[in-house]
Amino acid sequence: MTSNFVATVANGKIKTGVNETIMRAAASNELKIMLPWNDVERDVDSHTATKNFHVYYANREYIGSDGYQYVDLDWDDIEYYGPETTTICKLEDGEYLFFVHNFSKGYPLSDSESKVEVFLGNSNVPNYPFKVPANTGDNLYWAVFKLHVSNNGTNVQLEEINKLYRNGLELFSEQLGINNPNEHYDDYFYYDDYYYGDDYYNY
Repeated sequence: MTSNFVATVANGKIKTGVNETIMRAAASNELKIMLPWNDVERDVDSHTATKNFHVYYANREYIGSDGYQYVDLDWDDIEYYGPETTTICKLEDGEYLFFVHNFSKGYPLSDSESKVEVFLGNSNVPNYPFKVPANTGDNLYWAVFKLHVSNNGTNVQLEEINKLYRNGLELFSEQLGINNPNEHYDDYFYYDDYYYGDDYYNY
């Protein structure tokens, strides 16, 4: 069992207890999302999506029309523990969805003991901690929370979702009203994982 902690270190960075990872702390006007897990599942992925963009391992940042970086997947970990970290550098009005995908699919997502920790500004303690639900079964996706942003990015409300999905098509349709995410984002991702069939898990 690995315990996670966050502590301040020099040069505006934070240090986690997972594989001694050091990462940049968020600025006072930013929001950082951390995803740690255990040594059971190899690769668990962070996703941040709105109707305008989808940030994940194959598309690791969103640059707005004004040229500024709005969202950055700072660290994509593919070898156990994590943590993966996402920084929301600048907010634009709309609805942000953060979800987790069991990419390696070796075991049920609940066995990974995944956590999502949201840090507001340069806080060293998570303001919003979430734990993956127990007994996730064959559900590959965990919709964790939404951010509702208005008034030119100055009004932000966090809504806990905490809902599981067998495939990403259902998740995008229900949570963001997007029925064909590959065409919507001009991107290619296996939002529907039914093709694994009976060989889904590799116990």
